[in-house]
Amino acid sequence: MADREAALALGGTKWQVVRRAVLPGARSGIQAAITLAMGRALGEAIAVSLVIGGGVAIPHSLLANGQTLGSAIVSFFSEATGVQRSAVIGLAVVLLAFTTVTNIGGQLLLRRRGGRTLSFPDEDILLSDAEVAPA
Repeated sequence: MADREAALALGGTKWQVVRRAVLPGARSGIQAAITLAMGRALGEAIAVSLVIGGGVAIPHSLLANGQTLGSAIVSFFSEATGVQRSAVIGLAVVLLAFTTVTNIGGQLLLRRRGGRTLSFPDEDILLSDAEVAPA
């Protein structure tokens, strides 16, 4: 909030303030939100399978029935035999790979920003009463 107000006080336009003060401060949160959303979207299986209808054909529209990797695994695993079971296990491996890549990407983003997280300060950083009160 202070960065935004400082940028406005220095005469920046609204777009300049957003681009140079707001977005850099919010970038890590935006990246974390995207990473969590992708991980959650890849992991949802049962609810998605029930909602989207489970059509096996390639959809011709974004509003047509379709399947995600998770819902395909849930739908076909119990009935699959032989090669079909191998295909379903292959889908599980692909889903695991996507999820792993998403998690590794999130970790790399965290490391790239220096590992800074929002947490309580360490006890070493806290000032004692003797340091706060004048002697």
